[in-house]
This record gives sequence, C-alpha cells and structure tokens, in this order.
Amino acid sequence: QADVVLFDALTDPALRDRVAPRLTDFPVRCQTDPVEFDPAPLAGVRTAYVRHTDPPLASLDRFHERAVAEGWRVEDLATGHDMMLVAPRETADLIERIALGT
Repeated sequence: QADVVLFDALTDPALRDRVAPRLTDFPVRCQTDPVEFDPAPLAGVRTAYVRHTDPPLASLDRFHERAVAEGWRVEDLATGHDMMLVAPRETADLIERIALGT
C-alpha cells in the first residue's frame, strides 16, 4: 500500500477511509520520463480539460493554460482535485456533456 497522502479536499472521514486502502504509489518516472507516441491517431479525438476550482491547485495552471492555448474545450468544476470522489454526480454529468459535445 502507498504512503497515504490525501488532499485536504477529502475532509469526509468515511470517504478517506474508503479511498486510502485503494491508493497506490505513483511512479516518479511518470513525471520525469518523456513519452514517445505518434500523435496522428489522436487528431480526431475530442479534447477537453476540466479544472477544479475549489480549491484551485496552482501547480496545474500550466496545463490549463496549454489547453486554452490549443483550443481545447475547458470546463471548471467547483470542487477539489478528487472531483470524482467529492462530487461524483457533477463529475459524471460533466463527462457526459463533454462526450456528447453539448
């Protein structure tokens, strides 16, 4: 099991208890090793960026800025980083709207 570090947004003790045993270590190489791939097959895939805003996470601002610069659909969800846990209905609804292009 991973060393448990949960964002402050997970304030519900029951939710923390449910999530903590399911966490796994995050390989640091995911952050340091470049990815090599052919971008051509992805050219036709719908792109979207969902930014959590409550609380915001400044370290993710560059990803939001890149999505905006590249013309991606950008949506905000007023929740923390673990939106699918804290606001599952709102997250699912937003993903559905993105998938449907509405």
